[in-house]
Amino acid sequence: KTEMDQDASLHGYLGVAYFLRYRSTGKKDAAALRSARQEFRRALVLDPSYQLDRTVFSRDVIDAFQNVRKDG
Repeated sequence: KTEMDQDASLHGYLGVAYFLRYRSTGKKDAAALRSARQEFRRALVLDPSYQLDRTVFSRDVIDAFQNVRKDG
């Protein structure tokens, strides 16, 4: 594994990108949502205290991330 594979923020931002793709398709791209959730989970495994910046991301992105945190 590379150093980047161990970077929680990288996985957080990849999750955001997948979630934005999901949202842009009218929430019809289930694969993008699964990928977003996987990346968010990976970020939280690497850093359980990881948070997305609430001043940067929209409420629906933050909610999607927090739902993954709650789901474990």
